[in-house]
Amino acid sequence: MIEQHRLATKNAKLSDLNDHMVGQFVRVLLVVSLQIISDVLTDPAVWAFSLAADASTHLGVPLLD
Repeated sequence: MIEQHRLATKNAKLSDLNDHMVGQFVRVLLVVSLQIISDVLTDPAVWAFSLAADASTHLGVPLLD
């Protein structure tokens, strides 16, 4: 998908995407998501919060404790 987008937009910055770069992007997305959850939980107007994790196990190992 990235390669198709790169070809369509002729964006050289999207070339040579590797596993390390994807891992860095995922880390940033995770940190931003956790910060948003933190902001919601610390808001005094919030009195209830629910978190549902779809597919929260991998080969029987829980991803959330």
